[in-house]
Amino acid sequence: MKPYELEEFVGYVLQACKTEQEEDGTHGMMLAEKITSEWSDALVKSQVRSFSEAGASKYIHMAPSSSAEGLLKVSLSKAGGPRNYVVFSIEDNLAIGPLSDLMGRQEEMKRMMWLTNELGHEYFLFHRHNYISSIQPVLEQIPADKVIVIWIGNTAHEQIFLRLMLYILRDVQAEVRVINAVDSFHMVESGNGKGKSSAEGEELPLVAFGQLDTTNVVPLILDERPYLLSDEEKKEYAREWLYLSRREENLRIWRQGEFQFLPIDAYDERIMSVINEIYNSIETIDEDDKKGDYIKAGYIAGIFMKRNPELMDDRFFEYRIRELIGKRRLDFIGAPTALYRFYIKPTK
Repeated sequence: MKPYELEEFVGYVLQACKTEQEEDGTHGMMLAEKITSEWSDALVKSQVRSFSEAGASKYIHMAPSSSAEGLLKVSLSKAGGPRNYVVFSIEDNLAIGPLSDLMGRQEEMKRMMWLTNELGHEYFLFHRHNYISSIQPVLEQIPADKVIVIWIGNTAHEQIFLRLMLYILRDVQAEVRVINAVDSFHMVESGNGKGKSSAEGEELPLVAFGQLDTTNVVPLILDERPYLLSDEEKKEYAREWLYLSRREENLRIWRQGEFQFLPIDAYDERIMSVINEIYNSIETIDEDDKKGDYIKAGYIAGIFMKRNPELMDDRFFEYRIRELIGKRRLDFIGAPTALYRFYIKPTK
């Protein structure tokens, strides 16, 4: 945002506050909502205006998470070349929860409330500033002379992200390219004679873009690997988003190039199986990972996620653990608000 734009907004806030004082401060909540709305509108106008300014970004990169956005920004910087690019991202897990009617703030809040109720209030606190609706008005106004690059991997969230973005961009005339960074990384490794592997230092099987590091991503940028989508491919991805958004299942995984739709408790028995297996050999576990006959939830999560990398979100594991505690299938000690803060064992 330019200084003069910020000055205009501050002027608006001061005037609004003055008006509020004159009305005896009886509408504080309404004022806060109005200021928030005005700020969002000001940001959108500023970002859209920046597309047409001298020296404006030609390349618009889209990342599936804020951590992936950070990885991409550092990688683009290390790759050198012109810095005429901007990076957008959302912070969510589209593999979990309802997807219907995400194209408006009110509808989006319904999804956020479901996630908050199921995954905990921390989810709302962490994600409340990263709504899809906050970038949708900007993306819809990308000029035709730009190049859009969407970065993804092989998780359900990233694959849904691709389809959602292409639905939002359905009327945008700009060139759209897609790079599956995970597939491209494996192709590079195969070309180097290393075969399919995980990124260096990763214990989990490589499925998500965010698991890579800059040494993996920079070569993908330099090799210009993004795939140019045809108009028909863009339309097909947009249609697939509509199909996904109308499904009623609240758990989605991406396996062997296809979506699978599951009930939210589909992994509960696998979770219990892993817990029982670990519990039966508790004597082999380091003392740091247990308290008496209780085992640290984070220790179990690590083993479970390695065996089920398609989930790629330990918050889902934590959510299901809390549900299993509620069903009295697990006992616990500690505070079940984060995996490193409590210990569990099967209920006898």
